[in-house]
Amino acid sequence: MKVYFGGQIGENRRGKLAVVVMQDGTGRYTPHLNGMHSKEFFHLTGAMNTKKIPVRVYIGVSQDAGEHLVELTANGNAQTVDLREVDQAVVIPLFVDRNQEKPNRIVLESTLDGYSATVEPR
Repeated sequence: MKVYFGGQIGENRRGKLAVVVMQDGTGRYTPHLNGMHSKEFFHLTGAMNTKKIPVRVYIGVSQDAGEHLVELTANGNAQTVDLREVDQAVVIPLFVDRNQEKPNRIVLESTLDGYSATVEPR
């Protein structure tokens, strides 16, 4: 899980809302847009963690930015949604680049000319 908040959010994308992107057991993403101090936000980042895994939390986003994050992740999964690109939509580049995700696996295979590497994303 990555959490972006406050000054990490681009200045023109800041507000009083939070987006929590959850991932279920099948890998499907479900985004939730709520107030930062709402009961729903605390439920998603607390008790709901036992059923779904939060993969991204953006705290302090505007309505427009939150709706855009929802649009980018709704009904997607790890194979169809690049979360780094989603991060870039609202987070200052310095913080996106600082926290790059490591791939699950890097496969190195011998070829006639040397080696070939395949990176399997999260």
